Amino acid sequence: MEDQTGELGSFRCGIFWPRDLWGHVDGSETLAVDATDVLQTDFRLKAQRAFSTIVMAVGTSQLYLVTSCTNAKEAWDLLCEHFEGKTLANKLYLKKRYFRCEMKEDTSVEQHLKQMKEITDKLAAIGAPIRGGSSCNFAGKFTL
Repeated sequence: MEDQTGELGSFRCGIFWPRDLWGHVDGSETLAVDATDVLQTDFRLKAQRAFSTIVMAVGTSQLYLVTSCTNAKEAWDLLCEHFEGKTLANKLYLKKRYFRCEMKEDTSVEQHLKQMKEITDKLAAIGAPIRGGSSCNFAGKFTL
């Protein structure tokens, strides 16, 4: 949670969350008006589990961010707003880092491309993807 530039993007969400809980986090899971007692209990338990998972994953120094939240969606939205940094300044900062990134002499090509990919992922997570032919699409390894 410490990353201020969108490291918790959508990609990580799909990996981190069990499928039966993610709907409570993104708000897509709703309880039907005519739901049975069993379905209502299951819904509440999953909602509590999702909220608890978020609270337990937050560092002690950031707990103040979620103490006023009452459900997983509120907590997640607040944390995303706080940590993803979708501001214009952050978008410009990351784009500047991307376009000015130079490979250092003591860095391997693979490390350099990994760094570039991390920046493009962060930009995509905050809604500012690199468009055109300038993105990093490195899938393999170089061999000599």
